[in-house]
Amino acid sequence: MNGQLPSGLPPIITMAKTPKKLTHVADCVAFDGTPTTIWVYTAGRSFYIATQSQEHLCHPSVTDMSGVKREIALVFQARVENFREQ
Repeated sequence: MNGQLPSGLPPIITMAKTPKKLTHVADCVAFDGTPTTIWVYTAGRSFYIATQSQEHLCHPSVTDMSGVKREIALVFQARVENFREQ
């Protein structure tokens, strides 16, 4: 097909996916008192937060670590005790 779609249109250019990079580990205490660890990843301008069982893409308004703390409280119902940089 010589890089052309069957209809003769040029090929669709897709953006490369930025790999996730572990940037911080948060030692947290859930609102019920259970200690938990949450990992913070970045990919481009996006932040991801994850526990052992689930991962969450943060809202686009989250642009720094104070926003990540707020998102951890909303999503995982936990309070951040300590951030460790990786």
